[in-house]
Amino acid sequence: MLGLSFGTSSDQELLIGDSCTESSVDDLGTCRGSGIVAGGETSGSRSGSGGGGSSDDDAIRAQLRVYESWFPPMRSVLRILSKIFRVVEPRVFEDIALQSVSSVTRSLKEGSAYIQKKSGTVHADLFLVKHLLILREQLSPFDIQLRSVERQLDFSEAGKAVSRFLANRNRRLFSLSTENALVALLREGVSVQESSVDSKRDLDDALRSACNDFIEHTSTDLCGPVLLWVEKCKGAAASSSSSSSSSSSLRLAGSNQTNPPFMEARHVASLTKETADSLPERLEEMSTRMGLYLENPATQSILLKPVIRKIVRALDDARRFVGEVVDGESGWDAETRTAVLESLRTIEGLVKSAASRQTTRQ
Repeated sequence: MLGLSFGTSSDQELLIGDSCTESSVDDLGTCRGSGIVAGGETSGSRSGSGGGGSSDDDAIRAQLRVYESWFPPMRSVLRILSKIFRVVEPRVFEDIALQSVSSVTRSLKEGSAYIQKKSGTVHADLFLVKHLLILREQLSPFDIQLRSVERQLDFSEAGKAVSRFLANRNRRLFSLSTENALVALLREGVSVQESSVDSKRDLDDALRSACNDFIEHTSTDLCGPVLLWVEKCKGAAASSSSSSSSSSSLRLAGSNQTNPPFMEARHVASLTKETADSLPERLEEMSTRMGLYLENPATQSILLKPVIRKIVRALDDARRFVGEVVDGESGWDAETRTAVLESLRTIEGLVKSAASRQTTRQ
């Protein structure tokens, strides 16, 4: 029987930029482990009663606990596929696998939506990433394409064809030619529609989307106020550049050539300080959540890196916008500017140190 290995990811680099690309999904996970074979028997239990004893039993129990933590519909499908792999014809198996993978992917998305209502978006994202990684890796030993072309009869024009058939009083029912009325009725009223089904591509797309959702939601959870402020600044800068060809300063975005309300010094200083003060706790919560779903530190590090890159890039933009504000306007002065820049440095230091700690755990 084919073993069901499990684990999380390899330690290869993921993600170019702040989102998952097709190649980065390939890097995200190569599940490993001695595995669990169909029917719940562990691969380690087949090696006999030789040395190892208690430590081997503990490893087997640990593997079984991981296996039992899988989403039940996915676990059942993988177990059944492993049992029938060498029993049915390859074409029959691939058709069963294709339909099964489509159903499991849909079921995982529904499970993620339920978790989102109960526990929040980040938990839902991590649930989906974890199980899509496992599903993707567990299918690789079967060496199947998971692609097919489905053909269906389309009767949408049948009503019109029947009306034309009945209206034609000169119809030739028994003519042995293409003008036979019955042949024309079938030709005009029934057509064959073809559709391509690629479950492997759908699985990769779902994994890529889940990773991108996690990156977006986690960065917002960690530094949402700063990211939102930077987006407002970019919008104001874009508006000013479109209204004036001579300057792209933020001053031109507001009325009477004053800074927009969100550039008030007290507001900016408050949101950056509050973000810096709450960030250590949020980083700890993020690390705990990732540990619940992804046991391998390499996988956690791979998913965390684009989050850090997105935040650091936003902090660079924030420093640039703060530097464009003129002292004496909207309550800005050298002291406030220094305090804001210090808060931004604190935020950057915290997120980078979190990424470094994650890397050292690999």
